[in-house]
Amino acid sequence: MSLPLVSVIIRTNAARQGCLQNAIDSIMGQTWKNIEIVLVENGSNVLESWLLENFRQDETRSISYYQLDGADRCMAGNLGLAKAKGEYLCFLDDDDLFYPEHIEMLAGALNEKREVAAAYSLAEEQPSKIISYTPFEVKEGTKKRSFQREFSRGALFVNNYLAIQCVLFRKKLFKKYGGFDRELEKLEDWHLWVSYASQDDFLFVNRITSLYRTPYEVADILKRDQELDQFYALARSKQEEIKTILDKKLLKEIIDEIMRPSVIASQAGRWYSNRMIEQSETYRNYCDENGIDLAKEGISSSVLKAIELSNQIILENRFLWFLLRTEHKLKHSMRLSLIKRLWQR
Repeated sequence: MSLPLVSVIIRTNAARQGCLQNAIDSIMGQTWKNIEIVLVENGSNVLESWLLENFRQDETRSISYYQLDGADRCMAGNLGLAKAKGEYLCFLDDDDLFYPEHIEMLAGALNEKREVAAAYSLAEEQPSKIISYTPFEVKEGTKKRSFQREFSRGALFVNNYLAIQCVLFRKKLFKKYGGFDRELEKLEDWHLWVSYASQDDFLFVNRITSLYRTPYEVADILKRDQELDQFYALARSKQEEIKTILDKKLLKEIIDEIMRPSVIASQAGRWYSNRMIEQSETYRNYCDENGIDLAKEGISSSVLKAIELSNQIILENRFLWFLLRTEHKLKHSMRLSLIKRLWQR
């Protein structure tokens, strides 16, 4: 039986040719033997001949090349999604890497579990200060493992725990939900995963199979955080457009994730979260208004409505809310203090 074709979408430009070389090499070195690289060159027009000269293509490894003039990252990604021929699709940023078994682990999981729409694995986060993209020169810090999380739809609605290169998904998701929202210059991948997971399950593969780079210098970390904060409210508001099935299980997952940053509130919530939900006036009113029992059945709802309802249930429990906010403020203050000390070195 022939292996399903996997399309790997890379968005890049000529100035990043050095790191792009490493990214493509990591794809060419995959143990999975049926791969298409979909390369979208954005804002330059010189890489096509370079690809032909430097990378051998055959029936198991092919490169499809497309070019855009000054488009945004979302538009480049959407072109790659539309042009990809594979049954399974994934993204690889041009400064990140796949380890050799990345695609085999994820595609094998999708082959085995036909009921899931996507599979994701662990990655190593590599703090990096890029000195030069071409040739590729980088100062690297200590690697650390990224989020190790079993799939939780509610948790994903609250926070993004999926690095973009970690996810391999069936092309039917793109056909059903579309691609990136072009209004989101940041957090566009989180919005995509929320859309794709709104009705379908993802599968967690507990293996480290890739590497992605994050800022190394404190100033760059702060800049990145500020950029993400600028688009968080917009990304959250767009969850009004995404429909999911709201039930008690989803509410519990969202509430657990909202309280997770607080050790005390999170532990207390686990002890009696079911009772907290069932005794909530907000919860009972919502059930009465819609003529349903969310403990027994679900109802179509926007993701944003599910988040708002969960927040209201937590707010009713003033003690847990106080714990959550107090510990959050304390951690935030300690983090700022640490950053200031590092900055003054």
